[in-house]
Amino acid sequence: MPDGRDLARRAVQAGLLAGLPEERPPAPERYELERCLGRGGGGAVWLARDRDLGRRVALKFLGGFRPLEAERFFREARFAARLNAPGIVQVYDAGESGGVPFIAMQYVDGGNFAVADLDIPATVAVARQVAEALSHAHRAGIVHRDIKPENILLDGERRAYVTDFGIARDMKGELGATISAEGQLMGTPALMPPEQARGDVHAIDERSDVYALGATLYTKLTGRWPFKGDNVVDVLHAVLHDEPPFPRRHNPAIPRALEALVLRCMRKRREDRYRSMEEVARATSSMDQIGRAHV
Repeated sequence: MPDGRDLARRAVQAGLLAGLPEERPPAPERYELERCLGRGGGGAVWLARDRDLGRRVALKFLGGFRPLEAERFFREARFAARLNAPGIVQVYDAGESGGVPFIAMQYVDGGNFAVADLDIPATVAVARQVAEALSHAHRAGIVHRDIKPENILLDGERRAYVTDFGIARDMKGELGATISAEGQLMGTPALMPPEQARGDVHAIDERSDVYALGATLYTKLTGRWPFKGDNVVDVLHAVLHDEPPFPRRHNPAIPRALEALVLRCMRKRREDRYRSMEEVARATSSMDQIGRAHV
Protein backbone atom coordinates (compact mmCIF):
# COMPACT_ATOMS: atom_id res chain seq x y z
CA MET A 1 0.00 0.00 0.00
CA PRO A 2 1.42 3.48 -0.85
CA ASP A 3 2.52 5.62 2.08
CA GLY A 4 1.07 9.04 2.92
CA ARG A 5 3.74 11.00 1.06
CA ASP A 6 3.14 9.12 -2.19
CA LEU A 7 -0.62 9.56 -1.84
CA ALA A 8 -0.28 13.28 -1.32
CA ARG A 9 1.89 13.68 -4.39
CA ARG A 10 -0.76 11.90 -6.45
CA ALA A 11 -3.47 14.21 -5.14
CA VAL A 12 -1.48 17.33 -5.97
CA GLN A 13 -0.60 16.02 -9.42
CA ALA A 14 -4.25 15.23 -10.11
CA GLY A 15 -5.13 18.91 -9.74
CA LEU A 16 -7.79 18.39 -7.09
CA LEU A 17 -7.64 22.05 -6.08
CA ALA A 18 -8.30 23.55 -9.52
CA GLY A 19 -9.92 26.99 -9.40
CA LEU A 20 -13.31 28.17 -10.59
CA PRO A 21 -13.93 30.81 -13.26
CA GLU A 22 -15.18 34.10 -11.85
CA GLU A 23 -18.07 34.67 -14.28
CA ARG A 24 -21.73 34.57 -13.25
CA PRO A 25 -23.05 31.04 -13.82
CA PRO A 26 -26.10 30.35 -16.01
CA ALA A 27 -29.10 30.27 -13.66
CA PRO A 28 -31.77 27.57 -14.08
CA GLU A 29 -35.00 29.13 -15.32
CA ARG A 30 -36.95 28.89 -12.09
CA TYR A 31 -34.21 30.54 -10.01
CA GLU A 32 -33.16 34.19 -9.82
CA LEU A 33 -29.55 34.69 -8.71
CA GLU A 34 -29.02 37.31 -6.00
CA ARG A 35 -25.39 37.18 -4.91
CA CYS A 36 -22.40 34.87 -4.65
CA LEU A 37 -22.05 33.35 -1.18
CA GLY A 38 -18.65 31.80 -1.74
CA ARG A 39 -16.23 30.05 -4.06
CA GLY A 40 -13.98 27.06 -3.61
CA GLY A 41 -11.88 24.59 -5.53
CA GLY A 42 -14.92 22.59 -6.62
CA GLY A 43 -17.51 25.25 -7.36
CA ALA A 44 -19.41 28.34 -6.31
CA VAL A 45 -22.52 28.83 -4.17
CA TRP A 46 -25.04 31.57 -4.96
CA LEU A 47 -28.02 32.83 -3.01
CA ALA A 48 -31.07 32.62 -5.26
CA ARG A 49 -34.85 32.94 -5.13
CA ASP A 50 -37.04 30.06 -6.23
CA ARG A 51 -39.67 31.81 -8.35
CA ASP A 52 -42.09 28.87 -8.20
CA LEU A 53 -42.10 28.39 -4.43
CA GLY A 54 -41.15 31.92 -3.34
CA ARG A 55 -38.29 30.87 -1.10
CA ARG A 56 -34.57 31.50 -0.94
CA VAL A 57 -32.23 28.66 -1.77
CA ALA A 58 -28.51 28.12 -2.06
CA LEU A 59 -27.52 27.20 -5.61
CA LYS A 60 -24.27 25.28 -5.86
CA PHE A 61 -22.56 25.19 -9.27
CA LEU A 62 -19.79 22.84 -10.30
CA GLY A 63 -16.62 24.54 -11.52
CA GLY A 64 -15.34 22.59 -14.53
CA PHE A 65 -16.87 19.34 -15.68
CA ARG A 66 -14.27 16.66 -15.02
CA PRO A 67 -16.01 13.26 -14.75
CA LEU A 68 -14.79 12.52 -11.22
CA GLU A 69 -15.84 15.92 -9.93
CA ALA A 70 -19.24 15.64 -11.62
CA GLU A 71 -19.85 12.26 -10.00
CA ARG A 72 -18.89 13.66 -6.60
CA PHE A 73 -21.18 16.64 -7.17
CA PHE A 74 -24.29 14.60 -7.91
CA ARG A 75 -23.50 12.06 -5.18
CA GLU A 76 -23.82 14.95 -2.75
CA ALA A 77 -27.37 15.55 -3.96
CA ARG A 78 -28.34 11.88 -3.85
CA PHE A 79 -26.94 11.30 -0.36
CA ALA A 80 -28.52 14.43 1.11
CA ALA A 81 -31.88 13.51 -0.43
CA ARG A 82 -31.66 10.07 1.17
CA LEU A 83 -30.81 11.60 4.54
CA ASN A 84 -33.86 13.84 4.85
CA ALA A 85 -33.32 14.77 8.50
CA PRO A 86 -32.85 17.80 10.78
CA GLY A 87 -29.21 18.80 11.07
CA ILE A 88 -28.40 17.87 7.47
CA VAL A 89 -28.70 20.47 4.71
CA GLN A 90 -31.66 19.51 2.52
CA VAL A 91 -31.41 19.20 -1.27
CA TYR A 92 -34.42 20.34 -3.29
CA ASP A 93 -33.33 19.99 -6.91
CA ALA A 94 -30.38 19.04 -9.11
CA GLY A 95 -29.59 19.17 -12.81
CA GLU A 96 -27.73 21.20 -15.43
CA SER A 97 -28.16 24.75 -16.68
CA GLY A 98 -26.25 25.92 -19.73
CA GLY A 99 -24.12 22.79 -19.45
CA VAL A 100 -23.16 23.59 -15.84
CA PRO A 101 -24.28 21.11 -13.14
CA PHE A 102 -26.13 22.65 -10.19
CA ILE A 103 -27.74 21.64 -6.90
CA ALA A 104 -30.49 23.67 -5.23
CA MET A 105 -30.40 23.26 -1.47
CA GLN A 106 -31.57 24.68 1.81
CA TYR A 107 -30.20 28.15 2.50
CA VAL A 108 -28.65 28.40 5.96
CA ASP A 109 -28.14 32.06 6.76
CA GLY A 110 -25.60 32.12 9.59
CA GLY A 111 -22.33 31.31 7.83
CA ASN A 112 -20.17 28.31 8.64
CA PHE A 113 -18.49 26.97 11.76
CA ALA A 114 -15.05 28.01 10.48
CA VAL A 115 -15.80 31.73 10.76
CA ALA A 116 -18.15 31.59 13.76
CA ASP A 117 -16.91 33.35 16.90
CA LEU A 118 -18.21 31.07 19.66
CA ASP A 119 -17.31 30.51 23.28
CA ILE A 120 -16.50 27.05 24.59
CA PRO A 121 -20.07 26.04 25.61
CA ALA A 122 -21.46 27.14 22.23
CA THR A 123 -18.67 25.29 20.41
CA VAL A 124 -19.47 22.12 22.34
CA ALA A 125 -23.17 22.58 21.55
CA VAL A 126 -22.41 22.73 17.82
CA ALA A 127 -20.29 19.57 18.09
CA ARG A 128 -23.16 17.78 19.83
CA GLN A 129 -25.61 18.77 17.10
CA VAL A 130 -23.19 17.58 14.41
CA ALA A 131 -22.73 14.29 16.25
CA GLU A 132 -26.51 13.83 16.35
CA ALA A 133 -26.85 14.58 12.61
CA LEU A 134 -24.01 12.21 11.73
CA SER A 135 -25.52 9.55 13.93
CA HIS A 136 -28.57 9.67 11.65
CA ALA A 137 -26.35 9.44 8.56
CA HIS A 138 -24.46 6.48 9.99
CA ARG A 139 -27.68 4.61 10.76
CA ALA A 140 -28.53 5.10 7.08
CA GLY A 141 -25.15 3.60 6.17
CA ILE A 142 -23.43 6.82 5.08
CA VAL A 143 -20.02 7.98 6.36
CA HIS A 144 -19.30 11.62 5.50
CA ARG A 145 -15.46 11.47 5.19
CA ASP A 146 -14.94 15.25 5.06
CA ILE A 147 -16.16 16.71 8.33
CA LYS A 148 -14.49 20.10 8.83
CA PRO A 149 -15.57 23.55 10.06
CA GLU A 150 -16.39 24.72 6.53
CA ASN A 151 -18.83 21.83 6.05
CA ILE A 152 -20.85 22.74 9.14
CA LEU A 153 -23.30 25.58 8.53
CA LEU A 154 -24.99 27.60 11.28
CA ASP A 155 -28.29 29.43 11.17
CA GLY A 156 -29.12 32.64 13.03
CA GLU A 157 -29.92 30.67 16.20
CA ARG A 158 -26.66 28.70 16.05
CA ARG A 159 -28.31 25.48 14.95
CA ALA A 160 -25.82 23.34 13.06
CA TYR A 161 -26.33 21.69 9.66
CA VAL A 162 -23.93 19.25 8.01
CA THR A 163 -23.34 19.72 4.29
CA ASP A 164 -21.22 18.38 1.39
CA PHE A 165 -21.57 14.60 1.19
CA GLY A 166 -19.66 14.54 -2.10
CA ILE A 167 -17.00 12.04 -1.03
CA ALA A 168 -19.17 10.10 1.42
CA ARG A 169 -18.83 6.33 1.71
CA ASP A 170 -22.05 4.34 1.29
CA MET A 171 -21.66 1.39 3.65
CA LYS A 172 -24.78 -0.23 2.16
CA GLY A 173 -23.57 0.17 -1.42
CA GLU A 174 -26.90 1.47 -2.68
CA LEU A 175 -25.32 4.44 -4.47
CA GLY A 176 -21.93 2.85 -5.06
CA ALA A 177 -19.73 2.37 -2.02
CA THR A 178 -17.36 5.27 -2.75
CA ILE A 179 -15.96 7.26 -5.63
CA SER A 180 -12.36 6.73 -4.48
CA ALA A 181 -10.29 3.64 -5.15
CA GLU A 182 -7.85 1.91 -2.82
CA GLY A 183 -4.78 4.12 -2.37
CA GLN A 184 -6.50 7.32 -3.52
CA LEU A 185 -6.48 10.37 -1.27
CA MET A 186 -9.67 12.40 -0.83
CA GLY A 187 -10.66 14.75 1.96
CA THR A 188 -8.99 17.43 4.10
CA PRO A 189 -5.48 16.26 5.06
CA ALA A 190 -5.07 18.00 8.45
CA LEU A 191 -8.43 16.70 9.74
CA MET A 192 -8.68 13.22 8.23
CA PRO A 193 -8.11 10.03 10.24
CA PRO A 194 -5.01 7.91 9.61
CA GLU A 195 -6.94 5.20 7.73
CA GLN A 196 -8.17 7.83 5.28
CA ALA A 197 -4.71 9.40 5.00
CA ARG A 198 -3.39 5.96 4.01
CA GLY A 199 -6.03 5.67 1.30
CA ASP A 200 -7.38 2.54 3.00
CA VAL A 201 -10.96 2.77 1.69
CA HIS A 202 -12.14 -0.45 3.31
CA ALA A 203 -11.08 0.75 6.78
CA ILE A 204 -13.39 3.78 6.62
CA ASP A 205 -16.38 3.51 8.95
CA GLU A 206 -18.35 5.56 11.49
CA ARG A 207 -15.27 5.96 13.66
CA SER A 208 -13.56 7.82 10.82
CA ASP A 209 -16.14 10.59 11.17
CA VAL A 210 -15.66 10.46 14.95
CA TYR A 211 -11.99 11.27 14.39
CA ALA A 212 -12.77 14.12 11.97
CA LEU A 213 -15.32 15.66 14.35
CA GLY A 214 -12.72 15.52 17.13
CA ALA A 215 -10.17 17.19 14.85
CA THR A 216 -12.74 19.84 13.93
CA LEU A 217 -13.46 20.50 17.60
CA TYR A 218 -9.69 20.67 18.25
CA THR A 219 -9.35 23.32 15.53
CA LYS A 220 -12.18 25.48 16.88
CA LEU A 221 -11.06 25.24 20.51
CA THR A 222 -7.39 26.00 19.85
CA GLY A 223 -7.56 28.19 16.75
CA ARG A 224 -5.08 25.96 14.91
CA TRP A 225 -4.92 22.70 12.98
CA PRO A 226 -4.05 19.59 15.00
CA PHE A 227 -1.24 18.86 12.52
CA LYS A 228 0.87 21.29 10.52
CA GLY A 229 3.56 21.01 7.89
CA ASP A 230 5.27 22.88 5.10
CA ASN A 231 3.22 20.96 2.53
CA VAL A 232 0.47 18.35 2.20
CA VAL A 233 2.99 15.51 2.28
CA ASP A 234 4.35 16.61 5.65
CA VAL A 235 0.85 17.07 7.08
CA LEU A 236 -0.16 13.55 6.06
CA HIS A 237 3.02 12.13 7.54
CA ALA A 238 2.13 13.80 10.84
CA VAL A 239 -1.44 12.48 10.70
CA LEU A 240 -0.10 8.97 10.27
CA HIS A 241 2.74 9.02 12.79
CA ASP A 242 2.47 11.92 15.28
CA GLU A 243 0.17 12.58 18.22
CA PRO A 244 -1.64 15.93 18.25
CA PRO A 245 -0.37 18.43 20.85
CA PHE A 246 -2.60 18.62 23.92
CA PRO A 247 -5.30 21.23 23.22
CA ARG A 248 -4.77 22.93 26.58
CA ARG A 249 -1.21 23.73 25.52
CA HIS A 250 -2.72 26.19 23.04
CA ASN A 251 -5.78 27.22 25.08
CA PRO A 252 -5.56 26.65 28.86
CA ALA A 253 -9.24 27.64 29.21
CA ILE A 254 -10.28 24.29 27.71
CA PRO A 255 -11.58 22.09 30.55
CA ARG A 256 -9.65 18.87 31.02
CA ALA A 257 -12.71 16.70 30.43
CA LEU A 258 -13.24 18.35 27.06
CA GLU A 259 -9.59 17.93 26.16
CA ALA A 260 -9.89 14.24 26.98
CA LEU A 261 -12.99 13.94 24.76
CA VAL A 262 -11.20 15.54 21.81
CA LEU A 263 -8.13 13.36 22.17
CA ARG A 264 -10.19 10.19 22.49
CA CYS A 265 -11.95 11.05 19.23
CA MET A 266 -8.55 11.47 17.58
CA ARG A 267 -6.90 8.20 18.58
CA LYS A 268 -4.83 6.66 15.81
CA ARG A 269 -6.44 3.25 16.23
CA ARG A 270 -10.16 3.16 15.42
CA GLU A 271 -10.73 0.75 18.29
CA ASP A 272 -9.54 3.38 20.80
CA ARG A 273 -12.02 6.07 19.70
CA TYR A 274 -15.66 6.46 20.68
CA ARG A 275 -17.49 3.61 18.99
CA SER A 276 -20.28 5.75 17.56
CA MET A 277 -21.61 9.26 17.17
CA GLU A 278 -24.27 8.37 19.75
CA GLU A 279 -21.46 8.03 22.29
CA VAL A 280 -19.95 11.35 21.22
CA ALA A 281 -23.33 13.06 21.49
CA ARG A 282 -23.85 11.65 25.01
CA ALA A 283 -20.35 12.74 26.06
CA THR A 284 -20.87 16.29 24.83
CA SER A 285 -24.36 16.45 26.39
CA SER A 286 -22.77 15.99 29.81
CA MET A 287 -20.68 19.11 29.20
CA ASP A 288 -23.40 21.74 28.82
CA GLN A 289 -21.96 23.79 31.67
CA ILE A 290 -18.38 23.04 30.72
CA GLY A 291 -17.46 26.66 30.11
CA ARG A 292 -18.04 27.36 33.79
CA ALA A 293 -16.37 24.20 35.08
CA HIS A 294 -13.23 24.38 37.17
CA VAL A 295 -10.12 23.49 35.21
